Amino acid sequence: MNFNLFFGIWHGGIDLSKKNRIMGITFPLIIILWTFLFYKFLFLYGKLISLDDARTHIGHIIFQHIVVNLPIWFMLIRSVKKDRKAFFLILPHKKFWQIILGIETLIYLGLFVYGVSIKVDIVQVLYSAAFYLFMVSFAEEFLYRGWIPMLLKNGFSEWTVWILPTLLFTLSHYVMIFVDNQGIKDISISQLLFFFLSTIVFGLLMELIKRKSQSLWIVVLLHAIYDFYGEIMLWI
Repeated sequence: MNFNLFFGIWHGGIDLSKKNRIMGITFPLIIILWTFLFYKFLFLYGKLISLDDARTHIGHIIFQHIVVNLPIWFMLIRSVKKDRKAFFLILPHKKFWQIILGIETLIYLGLFVYGVSIKVDIVQVLYSAAFYLFMVSFAEEFLYRGWIPMLLKNGFSEWTVWILPTLLFTLSHYVMIFVDNQGIKDISISQLLFFFLSTIVFGLLMELIKRKSQSLWIVVLLHAIYDFYGEIMLWI
């Protein structure tokens, strides 16, 4: 990794040079590796906490999720300091997408209320809602639909800017499978292939919606709804 480039970005903002575009590929790989090593360390020492243990280990699980996302928060704070629009971190301007954003917000609030109605532990529901919105959806969408495409858009073909971040996004979703060695043994090749293809389709769909709406918040909430709904279904 080119540390001169890294600190150059830190001190001078966004530089769309060739080396910076290379960093757009290498930095997410570093984040994926960091995530794997951090979770693997916790797993090996029996410290890995799941959402099911949110009430009894709330401090531990908050610390766990903050630390694993530190590299993303680091780049977020610095990168968007001067230009939120470049990363699509603005509210949609068109009326249609403003309505969609409002509907998504109501759906997410509705999912929270529904979760509370079927789950006795309100702490777990509250933390799960916050976790999928901020730690998962916002972090992933900023990285794979905001930051990486921003670095790649000058000097790469249009299809590369679409496909490469989506492939990195898909790769990041395999981390937890390999943290627990038993995880990979319990999944068949056909299941892995389906998961791979469906995640690519999901990523491309999020990229399309981001471009149409010109706002990352639309896909952040859509992503959060998808994940939070899946979590709630496990409670039924």
